[in-house]
Amino acid sequence: MRALLLAFAAVCLGLRQEQDYAKLLQEAKITLVQAIDLAVKASKTERIALDAWIEESRGKQNFVVNGTQEDRIFGVSLDLAEGKILLTGVGKADRSEIAQAFKIKLTDAVQTALKQEKGQAVRATFDLTAAKKPEGTVKVFNAGKIRVVTIDGVTGKITGVKDN
Repeated sequence: MRALLLAFAAVCLGLRQEQDYAKLLQEAKITLVQAIDLAVKASKTERIALDAWIEESRGKQNFVVNGTQEDRIFGVSLDLAEGKILLTGVGKADRSEIAQAFKIKLTDAVQTALKQEKGQAVRATFDLTAAKKPEGTVKVFNAGKIRVVTIDGVTGKITGVKDN
């Protein structure tokens, strides 16, 4: 739990280290979409994924999925090879307002991005813009480069594509 909350805090503060996505994706036997599905379905209470990524942290390679579960946040760490849940945590912060603004799922945003850009998704995030509009961002890795696909959180349509 503490490790997941620290990972979540590091992401929020921009403290994440550079990742060797080629290596991580070679080791991964499941996709980011599959990791999100496994994390969401691992609870008897409804979960909505808001962030997901693949990483190596402290020598461990895993997928991390964060989101909202009722009026709390959740975090799940999954094994790259089997999608086995390694760690689960629930915190007191409430991100349900963000989740309710979206009419699509995080997995939908990833699949839409992958139709546009060839490669493998390494990060997906749902958040509200400064104007409080729901927006999804998906990072797609291909041939050593990352492309960032922005998706409208209501319509599911792509609103932008750029290099990272």
